[in-house]
Amino acid sequence: MSSRTIVKDFKEARRLELKGENIDTEWETVWEAFTALREQGFDLGEKANAKIAKRIEIKNRIPKG
Repeated sequence: MSSRTIVKDFKEARRLELKGENIDTEWETVWEAFTALREQGFDLGEKANAKIAKRIEIKNRIPKG
């Protein structure tokens, strides 16, 4: 008889489903899409615009290697 593991913790369940994918990379992709939308003139709201501005400022201040 086969055995199954039932995972109730959503974080662990997602981690198992993604199988090594980097969650940070996934979020980076989402924020890049939001930034592109904003650059095309879409209003994403005050909170998203502030977050995008902060991310751009940090990236300009601390560039990659």
